[in-house]
Formats: sequence, C-alpha cells, structure tokens
Amino acid sequence: PTRFGRRYRDDVARNPAIDCRLNLNAVALNQSADRVTGLVASTVNGQRCEVRADHFVLAMGGIENARFLLNQAQVPGNQADWVGRCFMDHYGYSPGGLLSSSELAYERGALPGRDVMLVLASGRELVQEHGLRNSCLLLNAAEPDPLLGPGYWSSELHSGGPAGMRRIGMINEPLPHPQSRLTLIDERDQLGMRRVNLNWHLPPSEFEPVLALFRRWSDMVSAAGLGRVRQTRFEPTAMDAHVGIGYHHMGTTRMSGSPDFGVVDADARCWDRDNLYLAGSSVFAHAGYSNPTLTIVALAARLAEHLNGRLESSA
Repeated sequence: PTRFGRRYRDDVARNPAIDCRLNLNAVALNQSADRVTGLVASTVNGQRCEVRADHFVLAMGGIENARFLLNQAQVPGNQADWVGRCFMDHYGYSPGGLLSSSELAYERGALPGRDVMLVLASGRELVQEHGLRNSCLLLNAAEPDPLLGPGYWSSELHSGGPAGMRRIGMINEPLPHPQSRLTLIDERDQLGMRRVNLNWHLPPSEFEPVLALFRRWSDMVSAAGLGRVRQTRFEPTAMDAHVGIGYHHMGTTRMSGSPDFGVVDADARCWDRDNLYLAGSSVFAHAGYSNPTLTIVALAARLAEHLNGRLESSA
C-alpha cells in the first residue's frame, strides 16, 4: 500500500509542470454545447474559483465520478442515460471447506518474504465453454472441526503429508447490470452537492454460475485425490442479506464502442464533450475477479499518453 502524498509530495512540489491545490473541491462545470470551458472549485467554507484549461480529467473514483456528473445541470456523457448505471463490486461467497495436505496454502502471506495474494483460478476455456463465472478461490487455514476425532485430522492424504483444514472463499466477477445504479437524493454535503443512493442489483442468478464452478472444482480435487471437499452452502445469498465485498467501486461511467451504450469512448473521453475525460475504475465495462488497481494505473498511463499526443498536435 502506498500513501500517495507521503511518497510523492516532494516530487509534486518540485515539478514546475504541476500546480497541486489541496482542500479545493470540484463542484461544477461551466460548459458550452460540446466542451467544458471551466471548472468551479470550492473550499468547505465557501471560497470559490474557476479553473480553466484546454482539457479536463475527472479522477474521483468509482462513485464520485458519477455523482459529480449527475450533480451538473447538463450531465456530460449522459446522452443515453448511462451515467451512474452498471455499478460493480467484487462479491464473495464461502461455499465450504477443504481437508488437504497441511502444506497446501493459497492465501496471502504463504510465499516467504512476498506480500502476494495467491488464488486458484479457472482457465478461460473452462469458463467460456461451460458458461461459468470468472471467479477465483482462496484457501485459508481453519481450525479442525470439533465434531471430528483427532484421528481424522492426522490421517495421511494422497500427498503423503498430514492433513489440514482450509476455509474456501470465492471472489467473483460482477456483471454490469443497468439496474445497479447511483441516483441522487435530496440530502446535500458540506459543499452543497447532492448525495447518492446506491442500488446494487445482485440477484440469485449471479450465484448460479459461481456454485457451478465450485462444484466442478470440487469434483476435480476429489478425482485427483488432492483432498476432501465439504460443501456447507448450497443456495445463493438472499437479495436482502449481507454479502462479502471488495470495496472496489467500478463501472458507473462505463467505456463503450458507441455513445448508445456508455459514457466515454476508448480514449476515456466523454462522448459529447471534446475536452472532458474520466479516469479510474468508473470507466470499467467489465471487471473480472482481480483487484482493479493495476488496471486503473494502466488506463491512467494510456490516457496521459493520449493527452500528450493531443497537446503536441495542437502546438
């Protein structure tokens, strides 16, 4: 984990190309028919100014990018009512446990000296051919079941080593449902911006391919003699029940190949504003199961290269 300000503050302060202002919050866009002419910024005590530039990039996060746009009198990129829609987060599911070699470890910290999260993931062919979900499994050490005798836990498995119990957790790919959306409510924050309500549409059908993948994985583990799987959950998580989440807010200003199906084009530019760009996980059209940070960084670097090209061509 990197604290951006702590690590890069001195570099930002020394760079003559960067004018970094803290505690100055974007609240409004001044716009013409197809461009942003200025950005209104405010402090919490009401001091305001206008920022002018040739190009503007909003990089506020998977929820705030959409909330900011929805707060505008003219909502950029909303020509087809996609701003705020297709919210996604990685949702979890814990289907059971695995009795296997105590040396088997697919959990964070299992590799000495490396802070890496190890997962078991299915190949693309298996997911596509059988209509399964792009998910991964994690195996975390668990205490022995008190209902089972000590001899059960000390038995030798196929691997030839002592057995250990692992909790099975799954991280699952969310689908971009248009019903999963952010809408504004009347309550306002300190800056006068309307807050949002989040409706995350996660129906039981989202869990059916997850369970199918788990059953297929269980069969393969058993057939290979790698361990014994105990399934403890057989039903999808109810719509009104708690579901484990990754706090990875994605998809609310999605990238698309046509203005009819999204907010930004392949260059992350709002379809109906020539000089307004969005950066971050809000532009994700799909999410996979992996953490979004590296994809966010890659898209940001790609956007920087694009903007540099535009500036050079206009010089």
